[in-house]
Amino acid sequence: MFGFFHPFCDAGGGGEKVLIQAIKAMQEESDFKEDLIMVYSGSEKPDSDILAHYFDRFGIQVSQKKNSLTFLKITKHGKMHGTNYPSFTLLW
Repeated sequence: MFGFFHPFCDAGGGGEKVLIQAIKAMQEESDFKEDLIMVYSGSEKPDSDILAHYFDRFGIQVSQKKNSLTFLKITKHGKMHGTNYPSFTLLW
């Protein structure tokens, strides 16, 4: 089992491309084919919508078979916005 913490995974930026490429690479690697990959996300979108967005934006498609990839919804991820920390954001 592997987990990625990416509270803003549906924002559509470069971090999302790195995330989806890492997931795809893990699914293709024989050592990890049977492992569950979890993405801790603050998105309210269904998993299928997030993955469709990745495919539309980056052209990367990952397996959606049961027990291979899931997005776990987190709450209070809004506290991570940089606007809450106007200075020293790297320290927070």
